[in-house]
Amino acid sequence: MNIGDKIPEILGIDQDGREIKASDFRGRKIVLYSYPKANTSGCTAEACSLQAHKEELAAAGYEIIGVSKDKQALQKKFAETKGLQFPLIADTETTLLQELGCWGEKVTCGRKTIGILRTTYLVNEEGIIEKIFTPKEIKTKIHAEQILEYINNEKKYLSDNKAMTNKELTLATLMRAMIKYDGGDAPLIQHFVKVHDFARMIAVAEGMNEEDLFVLEAAAILHDVGIHVSEAKYGNCDGKHQEELGPDEARKVLSEVDGFTAAQIERICWLIAHHHTYTDVTSLDHRILLEADFLVNSFEAHLAPEAIITFRNHVFRSASAIRMLNDMWGLE
Repeated sequence: MNIGDKIPEILGIDQDGREIKASDFRGRKIVLYSYPKANTSGCTAEACSLQAHKEELAAAGYEIIGVSKDKQALQKKFAETKGLQFPLIADTETTLLQELGCWGEKVTCGRKTIGILRTTYLVNEEGIIEKIFTPKEIKTKIHAEQILEYINNEKKYLSDNKAMTNKELTLATLMRAMIKYDGGDAPLIQHFVKVHDFARMIAVAEGMNEEDLFVLEAAAILHDVGIHVSEAKYGNCDGKHQEELGPDEARKVLSEVDGFTAAQIERICWLIAHHHTYTDVTSLDHRILLEADFLVNSFEAHLAPEAIITFRNHVFRSASAIRMLNDMWGLE
């Protein structure tokens, strides 16, 4: 499972024979962690760390649930011996472990084996995974401190962002959603972040009003959302294919982000459907999106000065964008 996925409803049977369900914890957060073997040194250190900080985690809204392949009797003995006051699921058939994605190949003492991958999932009040600690990240003796540090850093981030406007928060959320959408494609993510920044700079310099700026920034974040679907359908990411397929993909991403009106979504999708259209450019938002995109493409595509000048003369109209392009490339 990945960040954003919902954990299964039925988690399993714990050391006391109780069926543990995700819905039992609705409205509360969960530290759901998998461990290879009860009563072994690393698993004991990890469990004791979590137990020692159980009250601090509870104060942050988290309940603890452990899961391993051990039988119920061994889980019960483990809990009683170490004083663990939280459920330990006996997933003897590895049902939950496989659903979570923490059952697989690993290297033990230089040998490849199949088993439990030590993993921790932080789950929100709705059962959605918000953070995953991978086997390489987990330090068993101080794992609870690792979790608390992450929680406190997230609180600080949210506190720092309270001063942001609703529109800024919406755009930040959209940016995160788009990074997730393009996950694994770092160059594409870098591209739309830079296009967004250029678009905002040009728009502010050109005196664009706040409402139009909000729509433009969203369109700049989403403008290349049609690339991957174009490659899947047509085998290439030609601009016209992006314009055809991008708006529907944009609507999918926007449906996960609150803060946009129906009219704003339509305008965002219109801009995406025209971000490779260089004729009959009559609106400020359309023109700035084209200019911002080219400011980035001129560098990423290693264009010759002649090609840059030709595009500038045919498309660029914003005084601030022309200055940026000229300064960037040392043009007259």
